[in-house]
Amino acid sequence: MVSMMGLLRGKRFLWWGGFFLILSLGIFTALGAYILNAPGPRSRAVQLYFPKGASLSSIGKDLTTHGIVSNPYGVMFFAVFLGHYRHLKWGEYRFTPHMSLYDVLTMLGAGRCVDRRLMIPAGATVQDVKAALDRAVGLQGVVTVNGPAGQVWPETYAYRYGETKDAVLGRMMAAATKAHKTLWP
Repeated sequence: MVSMMGLLRGKRFLWWGGFFLILSLGIFTALGAYILNAPGPRSRAVQLYFPKGASLSSIGKDLTTHGIVSNPYGVMFFAVFLGHYRHLKWGEYRFTPHMSLYDVLTMLGAGRCVDRRLMIPAGATVQDVKAALDRAVGLQGVVTVNGPAGQVWPETYAYRYGETKDAVLGRMMAAATKAHKTLWP
């Protein structure tokens, strides 16, 4: 038979255990919120490129090396904890001064890359388009797709750092095909 004192000690132990558990969770939550929302160490803006397929650890190391965040393990822990690690996008990013870890992870998860644009004016020849692709900063490879004049729609095209010239030219040709079908059915 359980004595009354044994029962009271058990309840007291459960009460104090619950109290310290809740206190620990509160401290952990407050510390996590502070780390996530604290301003980053970098005082100047910087642009970084993360290649397609970059690992979470290499992204964390690059962010730390360039002074955007203080600790690569914080990047890895909070990316996994918040679920951002599944959605990190490759590309070129511009990090503003004193950006918080939360803002960095949100930007990488949303894929808010640096906007790069290439304008093709009306009347541009095939040679003009190839020259514009060759001058575009950040495009890779060589133009291997050939086509007759008029297969590129005059427009301003967005592209990402590291994208191939053929991929951008393919989008230009698809835009021209769509416009021709719409205007002249």
